[in-house]
Parts: sequence; structure tokens; C-alpha cells
Amino acid sequence: MKIAILHTALGRFGGAERLCIFHAIHMSRMGFNVDLFYYGDIPNHMMKMLIDNEVNVLKLAPSISNFRVETNRIIE
Repeated sequence: MKIAILHTALGRFGGAERLCIFHAIHMSRMGFNVDLFYYGDIPNHMMKMLIDNEVNVLKLAPSISNFRVETNRIIE
């Protein structure tokens, strides 16, 4: 099964960013094909962990990272 994880600000490294990376690594170890899409920079030690665990790391274009979805609006 393919899984995509998208986080638009991995350059500011905090709790949400670590969760994205650790979820990607854990799901990859479980046998899923994981793609991690991000914008920003990933610290070298985290990038090494992702590569070692066969997580596909793909950088978003700046225009995509600035796209926001209105979650409180229902579109019919």
C-alpha cells in the first residue's frame, strides 16, 4: 500500500515535524511504500534515518507549500 505524508514546513523543526518523520519511518518498517513530501530543510541526521528506512523524500515547490485549504467550508 502506498502512503503519502505531506508537511509544508519541515524547516522549522518541532514536534509536528518529528511526528511526520517518525510515522514515515515506522510505516516503512511495517512494509508500506511511504512518500514524504515537504518544504524546507530536513536536518542531516533525520534525512539519514529516512533514507536508511527506504522512505521516499520529495521536496514540494514553493507555490504548492503556500496553498491553503479552507477546512471549515463545505463545497458541494
